[in-house]
Amino acid sequence: MSRSARAYVYTVIFAAAAVSVDTVLSLTPSPIPWLTFVALTLLGIFTTFYRVESAHPISLQAETIFFFAGVFLLPDWMILAQVSTVLLGAWLGQRRGPAR
Repeated sequence: MSRSARAYVYTVIFAAAAVSVDTVLSLTPSPIPWLTFVALTLLGIFTTFYRVESAHPISLQAETIFFFAGVFLLPDWMILAQVSTVLLGAWLGQRRGPAR
């Protein structure tokens, strides 16, 4: 590798490292989105109690819409709590009787 190419590579590596360090040092912890978690969980539980009517004989589980939204909006551990809570609500709904 020529001397100028080596200088270029080292300059790019140094610039990338400087930007990375600056980014890491300027990060602030984000607040936990409790309101989003509660809203998505309640809406997910609500959808498990009502059957989606369709002209075709298909199975549609509407709570997956809220799982998908949770993937984009919630931290990992909250996604697990949301899915577990909604599925627990669905299980309790099935024990209660058929959906309306």
